[in-house]
Amino acid sequence: MTQSNLATDQFPAIEQPRRKAEPATRQAIILINMGAATTPESVEPFLYELFVDPLMIQLPLGRFYQKAFARFISRRRAPKMAPHYQEIGGSPLLPQTEDQARALQKLVDVPVKIAMRYSEPRAKGVMEELAAEGVKEVLALPLYPQFSRTTTETSFVELDELAARLGMRVKYVGRYAGDERYVNALKAKWDETIGDRLAGKENVAVLMTAHGIPVIYAKKGDPYLDEVRCTANKLKAKLPPELPVSLAFQSRLGPVEWARPYLDEEAERLGAAGVKTLVMFPITFVSEHLETNYELDIEVADMAKAAGVEEVIRIPTVRDHPIFIDMLADLATKALAS
Repeated sequence: MTQSNLATDQFPAIEQPRRKAEPATRQAIILINMGAATTPESVEPFLYELFVDPLMIQLPLGRFYQKAFARFISRRRAPKMAPHYQEIGGSPLLPQTEDQARALQKLVDVPVKIAMRYSEPRAKGVMEELAAEGVKEVLALPLYPQFSRTTTETSFVELDELAARLGMRVKYVGRYAGDERYVNALKAKWDETIGDRLAGKENVAVLMTAHGIPVIYAKKGDPYLDEVRCTANKLKAKLPPELPVSLAFQSRLGPVEWARPYLDEEAERLGAAGVKTLVMFPITFVSEHLETNYELDIEVADMAKAAGVEEVIRIPTVRDHPIFIDMLADLATKALAS
């Protein structure tokens, strides 16, 4: 009925025993994420901070008019997006990130902090607070499983600049797209959600979803798309083999070409192909936010049903699942001790 569009890229994880961080240097862990608007009034400033970042939005000769572009597009998009935040009751990204930090803190013996790239708490305040407490070395631990210049790298650059000014050192965990434990955490969310709900059903398909990036970014060397396909392939191998699986990309913006297939088009294609039960499975987000609670659960679900799908099941993100948090703790303690 459907064909997989997954590539075969593999990034095998290296399993090592957990070690404690070295006590000689005052250390801390900073969980980094994009952030989110928390109220309708905060949508425009959040969007401005996002669009003014030249690593997130790469404009030709952008340094000459990036700020003007950011002001224009944030003012234009904010009135359209604010009702979406209201409809889902506000973004749950920050409280769920706080849950992840608390769960991680129970497994490590150094302080765990949160730094958002485009909303509070910002890295500047967090780093200054840690410096005042005598911390000399921080580990940047991204809540982005797949590395991209638009997410992981822009946070790393910001932390590097702050550390240089504050006389601190930064270590990094760059990616874990192919880590078997991350894939196992995704599979655990599948098991918890699906159970026997698919028993006896026909015309079922799985649609893995990932945030997209412009194609030109990948052509310039951004590894994100390869790493997404790595995660997708490893996860597909753990799902029931009789289920057709495809991968599509969401959240495109502007007139440029983004990674294909586009999520809305793929959902409509599957409905037109006779799929009656569609399982949407986000594999690049580790917490819920606008792209899951609104784009997936409302927009794309409605499109799929309009195309003939009768039931849409959405797998939740890993959030603070013990398998995921244990992996973060292991990656962090090894990096700090290295």
